[in-house]
Amino acid sequence: MRRLLIVVSLALAAIALPTAALAQYGGEDEEIVLTDSDGNTTNTFSPGESGTANVTGLEEDTDYDLDFEQSPGIIIGSGTSDGDGDLRINFRIPTTATVGSATLTFIPDGETTGPSTTIRIVAGSGAALPDTGQAIDTYVGLGIVLILLGTVLVLAVRKRRAQRRDVVPADSEDLALRSG
Repeated sequence: MRRLLIVVSLALAAIALPTAALAQYGGEDEEIVLTDSDGNTTNTFSPGESGTANVTGLEEDTDYDLDFEQSPGIIIGSGTSDGDGDLRINFRIPTTATVGSATLTFIPDGETTGPSTTIRIVAGSGAALPDTGQAIDTYVGLGIVLILLGTVLVLAVRKRRAQRRDVVPADSEDLALRSG
């Protein structure tokens, strides 16, 4: 089940064809590009997974905190933009993140909001999935054995009944006619 969930999550991520996320702050020209630990552009992460945020078009030489907003918000990285307004922050998605959407907000020093982008949190290798059921392989195997045993018993009973029908008991009149 866990493998199926991971495969489906990866397939959905591949279908989405992740692209650069445009910032939603002040209508300016900020551009946010997120990459995973392998350097692939993405907006889909698993709890505990590392990534890098590259932001362009920010205020020059300004300190930023990267806020992971899911409930409650957590600062997961910080950095300072360069003279061109470019910022690079390495981050790690909290292991307590839940599957669904979350917002990454780049908050300038002294401000309460900033450029942001929405990401998807999916269950993956970094996430521990809850045990929501019982291993059924033993019960399935036992069920198959019982079905096979029942089939053998039904066939044996049918064979015995067929043999009884083929052997007609001789009554006394038949014996008298045959002997005489």
